[in-house]
Amino acid sequence: MFTETQHIASIEDFKISKFTLTQGEYITIIGNNPSVSIGNNKPVENITWYDACMFCNELSIEESLTPYYNITGIVYTGNNITFAIVTIPDLDGLGYRLPTETEWEFSCRGEYEDRPIEYNTMPFGIGDKESIDDTLANFNTFYPYDIIQGEHYDSSASPIGDTIQVESYEENDYKLFQMHGNVFEWCWDWADTYPGDGELNHQGASTGVYKIKRGGGYNSRGKHLRAAYRGFEEPHIISNDTGFRLAQNVPRVPTPESNFPYDGEVEYDDPLEIILTCSASESIIWYTLDGSQPVPMEVDEFDNPTGSYEYTDPIPLTVPMILKAIASREEWKQSFTATWNYTSISSPGMLAMPTITPNGGLVLVGTEIVMTTNSVGADIYYEMTTNGSVPPDPTDMSTLYTGPIIVPYTAVINIKAISWRP
Repeated sequence: MFTETQHIASIEDFKISKFTLTQGEYITIIGNNPSVSIGNNKPVENITWYDACMFCNELSIEESLTPYYNITGIVYTGNNITFAIVTIPDLDGLGYRLPTETEWEFSCRGEYEDRPIEYNTMPFGIGDKESIDDTLANFNTFYPYDIIQGEHYDSSASPIGDTIQVESYEENDYKLFQMHGNVFEWCWDWADTYPGDGELNHQGASTGVYKIKRGGGYNSRGKHLRAAYRGFEEPHIISNDTGFRLAQNVPRVPTPESNFPYDGEVEYDDPLEIILTCSASESIIWYTLDGSQPVPMEVDEFDNPTGSYEYTDPIPLTVPMILKAIASREEWKQSFTATWNYTSISSPGMLAMPTITPNGGLVLVGTEIVMTTNSVGADIYYEMTTNGSVPPDPTDMSTLYTGPIIVPYTAVINIKAISWRP
């Protein structure tokens, strides 16, 4: 129903739990145990997707984190949540959450470094990566799977037929346990067809009928334990072979700032040098001067540079210049990109002309009129009329601009403004 089409996926750094959530952990936070197969260190199961989201929020609150989800309209059936409206106010939030489908599969497959590309698409992330059997995972071992035979029947098998403790079997290359078998794991995504190649941090469809669950359970056939297999279920359904694993964002590095924060004309005394800063300690700033996207040099796989430079000293300001900068830090998400388009430099001592936005035309009552100047340290003084007449030329004795001017009523407004610095 939902295809396993191979495609290139892009994700940013994140954290994911070493184990599926245990019944003991669930009881500590929620206060009840919905599981069928009881055991403090067995995976919690028999929970809805909504229950998993609620646990994420409750654990976040317990650890003084802002909850990742906004959950409203909650409907309970017994101890299970069978309906709710779940949204994400801030994708960069640091509260606990479910992994996306893409994050889950990346985690399941294990470390990719220095592997040939065909090795990255093997069926499994443990053992020889080509096959699964009862030495590697808890599943319906009557139906093992390998890359040569596919699914086949083993009449000598003895399936466990129940969930087992979460630390059982070998861990994968990322030191994660039981990414294959024991219980399916709820993911964030609504089930849908995959996006095109390269979409960053794909979150799935905006709505749907089924939620994705991955990894296969203790009663699943071997083919359903494959890293690529896409299980799905309605979010209100409970099953004794479905649990979840926690994920969490890493912090995002703040966007770099410039001592010349404005686009357009720049006015300043010599020397004309751009100083870039980032408020996060231990961060590294990377920049380009030609408008291209900066890239941290450590991810550049080629001998020829990308045009990116590590910021170490002030940058001489020449015009025209399109400066772009990002900041990176180990185990943090890369910052958003800052862009400054410097077009000209005014003569020493001559202040830049203020910019008025909106600059003419029809505007609604209540619109904010904003004035800015590219002259560092300068104030703005203005004269304004509301009867259509031409205002006098402003001086430093005119009205000092201190914030947006609200259009109070229907009027013909004219404004003259100057930059002024003693």
